[in-house]
Amino acid sequence: MSDFFTSSFMASGYSSSLSASAQGQLSSAYTAALSSEIKTVADYFGFLAFERTGDRDAALAVKEAVAAGQFTLSDLFGAAQSKTGPVDGAAVNNPAPKLTVLGETFELSSILSGLDTETWTTSSKVGKTTETVYHTREFFTSLSVGEYDTDWAVVPEPVTNVAPTAEAIVVNLTETLGKAASFSAPIDLLGNAVDLDGDALSIVAGSYKFTVDGVVQPAKPSFLTITDGVVVFDTSTDLLKDEMMVVKVEYDITDSAGHVIPNSLTINYTGTADLYSYKSESFTFTKSGGNLTFNGSLQAQSGAQNGVIDIALHADLNATNETFFLDVEPRPNSVDFTLGGTANSDGTEVLQNYSGQVNVALASLADGAVSFNGGFSTQVANGSSVTLTLNYDVWA
Repeated sequence: MSDFFTSSFMASGYSSSLSASAQGQLSSAYTAALSSEIKTVADYFGFLAFERTGDRDAALAVKEAVAAGQFTLSDLFGAAQSKTGPVDGAAVNNPAPKLTVLGETFELSSILSGLDTETWTTSSKVGKTTETVYHTREFFTSLSVGEYDTDWAVVPEPVTNVAPTAEAIVVNLTETLGKAASFSAPIDLLGNAVDLDGDALSIVAGSYKFTVDGVVQPAKPSFLTITDGVVVFDTSTDLLKDEMMVVKVEYDITDSAGHVIPNSLTINYTGTADLYSYKSESFTFTKSGGNLTFNGSLQAQSGAQNGVIDIALHADLNATNETFFLDVEPRPNSVDFTLGGTANSDGTEVLQNYSGQVNVALASLADGAVSFNGGFSTQVANGSSVTLTLNYDVWA
């Protein structure tokens, strides 16, 4: 804060020998003092002009004009007069000083403080009486602009929009056990992309390329689903245990400023011991010539460890109470397959389908096969027949 004007002008600044009146001398001295102080803060008025218009060149012109004193001041004083004595400052309307420069007007009250008053008298004859009038002027004596952005005149560096960046995405997935369809968690292709300018990011339409184990694919593989840049992988896709498939999705990312960058998603997919249908075979046997028994086998897959044997049996037993038995090795010992016949070929007996998991490790199988044997209970009623279907599903 700077005190730019004396608070005792009439005592120390006024000269009765000058032709100018007290009011004229006060106004001249005060205007000169305030003008000199305002020139020292010309940058502040440039800042105000820039805030008002946003035109840096015009604001610089305001600053230069103020520094050169090319401005006018107005409404510098509050005024009052009395015939009874000096008017107290509290009774005087405060001044509302203004600065006008290059067509722009700025209120000065916010940067001025220290209100003070000066009073002088004039006398005149009114009839036989001398009348004295007290003239009071109120004004500010200190100036302070406070804090403001002193870098307002600095031209900022041009803003350069930069391209986004992205890291390649690598995901490891494992085949889901079972035959039912299952899917990976969603993989966001923009999840590793960053744009320092805050621009919106998107996948360039038509930019997808797909490879499986290094081989370019003509179209998106069926085990991939892509919706709005989010990938879902079908983890029920069959592979053998520990078999690996590498799927790569290449694509382009763009920002709203038009930059384009490449990126990729790599999925390392590993197979597990999953159940799949390996072999299905049917055998039909007809009783004739007193031949009551039969046997056969279904070859197991090399290297298999565990599997499921599904057994379906249909029979036409021609003798009342004729029975049929079947034994499959290996199988749980608690399972017993037996059918009872009906009279005169008037019905078909059906063994309800049996399905059970059994150990088909080749070491436990004769000749590496799932074997079976069966037979009819009686030699009479030739023509009885049975059809046996074995379905062999294996974990591999």
